[in-house]
Order: sequence, then C-alpha cells, then structure tokens
Amino acid sequence: MKVAKYQKEYMNYIFKQANIRFLFFLIGIVTIGCTYIERDAPFLTSFYNTLSNSWCFCITSILSCLIMNLNISYHIESQEVLGLYFLNRKKLLKEQFCMMFKSNSIFFVFNIIIAFIGTNIFSKGYLPIGIQNHGGVTYDIPNIVYLMFFLFRMFFISQLLAMINVGISKLISSKWIYVINIVIMANFLSTDFIVGEVISSTTQIKIFPTEYMMLLAYKSFSFEVFCSCLYMGILFLIFLAILFIVLKKGYDIGK
Repeated sequence: MKVAKYQKEYMNYIFKQANIRFLFFLIGIVTIGCTYIERDAPFLTSFYNTLSNSWCFCITSILSCLIMNLNISYHIESQEVLGLYFLNRKKLLKEQFCMMFKSNSIFFVFNIIIAFIGTNIFSKGYLPIGIQNHGGVTYDIPNIVYLMFFLFRMFFISQLLAMINVGISKLISSKWIYVINIVIMANFLSTDFIVGEVISSTTQIKIFPTEYMMLLAYKSFSFEVFCSCLYMGILFLIFLAILFIVLKKGYDIGK
C-alpha cells in the first residue's frame, strides 16, 4: 500500500514534466500527420496504415517510451523517489518496470485514441464489420476480431521492446542506449519490407518488430497468431535473460 502511494505520486510528478508533455504533443502531431497521409484510404486501411507507419511506430513506440522509461529510471537511481528506499534490489526493479509498464500503456492508449480520431476525420467510410482480408488472403473472422488482435500484438511487442531497452540500460551507459535505438530506427525507416508474400512456414517468420505492426499476409489467422506468440515469447525470454544478468551483476539504488 505504501509503495502504491509513492508510485502514484511519482507518476503524477513525472507526467507534469515539460519534456514528457512535449512527448504527448509530438505523438499527437505525428499520428495526426500519418492519418492525413492516409486520408484517401478506407477507414480500417487508414487506421492500420497509420499505426504501422514506420515514422509513427519509431516516434510513438520506441523514442517516446525510451525517453519516458530512462527518465523514470534516472529519478529512481538518483534517489529522488524517497518512498522506494526501503525496497531491496529485486523489488526495486519490479517497481521500476511496473511504473514503466503503466507509463508506456498511457502512451499507447493516447496514440490509439489520436489515430482513431484522426482516421474518423480524414478517412473515407466507417469501421467495417465484415470479414478480414489483407494481402489477398481472407481470414474467416470479423474485422473487429483481427483489429483487437492487431492492437494486442502491437501493445505487447512495444512493451517488451521498451523493457529490453531499460534492462540493457542497467548494463551499459544510457548514451549508448540512445545510439543503439537511433541506429535501429534508422534501419526501420530505410528498409523496404516485402508485403506481397504469403507467410506459410516458420522459416519465413519475421525478425523486425515493425513487421509485426504491418498487415502481412499469413496462410491463416491461426498461423499468424502462432508466429506472433512465438515472436513475443522470444522477446520475453530475451528480457528475462537481461533481467537475470542485471540481478546477477548487482544493481543498487543510486548506482
């Protein structure tokens, strides 16, 4: 209860910071801009394309979460969150990741709301309730079901990437974390992904996170779910491995 109180107070404090408010502004501008680019597309296509846009993903899901999470980590490590002093190393990390999960979730929901509003303003048509079809492959499921799956996958991959970032920041300098992420984002923005192929075997499973934010065609919906869960499982194992190394190496408040 005591931890929850300090956690709530700190979350309120962090979201009042000027740089964090600017991140919300930046997310809003970028997302609205992406919906405007897709203004001639049908509603669902515009919505998907906005969220899967490389610029939108890099800024809203990588850069913003990175800045927010390292900000939280810095304040805790510099002993500014006095209410967490009594926690041991393992519990302290747990509280850090809990706060980061909540802050990333707020960013994600904000991004979805802005994308939905922008799509309603600029796109043609409305949310269809028919059968999901993309890449020439028809899934025998309603559009709304696939939309929920798409958002669920996007949310958890974004969260896992953010947690992996923070975990690595405990092992190396935060400056190098920014350099690594800039290189990754540059790669995302400069790579032309193949969207015409139908993924029908595990040998075709994608390795870039952005490829799971796109409407790629799989041989079936169940196979797409399998590939997505496998990928998220791998990311989760990577996160656990990094967390194990951090705890094994030793991590203290104010280190």
